[in-house]
Amino acid sequence: VAGQERSGIVGAVLELMDRIDVFSVTWVATLGSSFRRQAASPSLGYQLGFGGLDDFRMQAGDTASRVNDTETLALSSGFRLPLGAGLNVDSGFRLPLGAGLNVDYSTNDLFTWSRRTRMRTRRTTWPNLSLSWNRLPVPRFLQGLVAGLGFRTGYTVRDNTSVIRNANQDRGSEITTIPFSFDLVLTTQWSITYSVTFTNEERLDPTGVTFRDQTGHTFQLTGQVRPLSTTGRFRNPIRVSLRFSQNGQNQCRRLQSAFLGPPPLPDPDVPPCEPFTDLVIRDLGLTVNTDVTPFVVGLQAFWRDTQSELGQRLGSTQLEISLFGQFLFETGEIR
Repeated sequence: VAGQERSGIVGAVLELMDRIDVFSVTWVATLGSSFRRQAASPSLGYQLGFGGLDDFRMQAGDTASRVNDTETLALSSGFRLPLGAGLNVDSGFRLPLGAGLNVDYSTNDLFTWSRRTRMRTRRTTWPNLSLSWNRLPVPRFLQGLVAGLGFRTGYTVRDNTSVIRNANQDRGSEITTIPFSFDLVLTTQWSITYSVTFTNEERLDPTGVTFRDQTGHTFQLTGQVRPLSTTGRFRNPIRVSLRFSQNGQNQCRRLQSAFLGPPPLPDPDVPPCEPFTDLVIRDLGLTVNTDVTPFVVGLQAFWRDTQSELGQRLGSTQLEISLFGQFLFETGEIR
């Protein structure tokens, strides 16, 4: 429609359309029932999966104990800029090479019928964004030290609702997740990875609301150390892997019922959010090993520290150190 012209704004739009990823649509619908009393002779339509909810609820004069009606829809697409290609605009703007953006949407609707309850559960994930850039440009003054840079990030919101008919048991939750990770590869065969994930959750039930904030950090360093000797059994390099993680979690609960006595907050319509979890867990792991023919020998160390800032402020610290060895056998034909 736009012709062969690839310059200006029209050219930029056409190149953007060329980078759009495959658009995927998945739809799945299932209907099933279970009978837990006397044996029944199901009809041919039931065996072939034909019919609606009422057909699966009644068979041969018998009523099912449970019927599940599920419908799932998932949409997925993205945007890609492969290595060796770029997007030129007259203004001089150029998108990063090797970058990719994924956009996903999914929903799951479940209706459960039983003799006592009628419950509908809906799970929706939107927005679900994931951005990755595996080849960040390395500054000139770092090119002799850094071999590669990359990062990934995203934004995800998951919403869950559960409704039971004729009962005050409505429940729901909303979880927001923001991850971020950074990779650094050095020219000395060492690599560094750092990731952090922020999670915020709000859960609603008939008695109140629970709020949860969680932050997780992970740092990992892997590489090799020069061998102790150029000849003999210790001529192989020493492999080193160091991993540190810290996870912090805070939770508080706000009751829906009216509180007694003077309100602790200026707004009498907002009850306080009482904290019940304030936990920090730190893990540190170290693995060092090398090949000493015909063995693989090494050392493993693990340290964990758990601390709570509520109540009696209970905590614990654990340290484990172990030495290990592996035999290396050559395999061949036995005659």
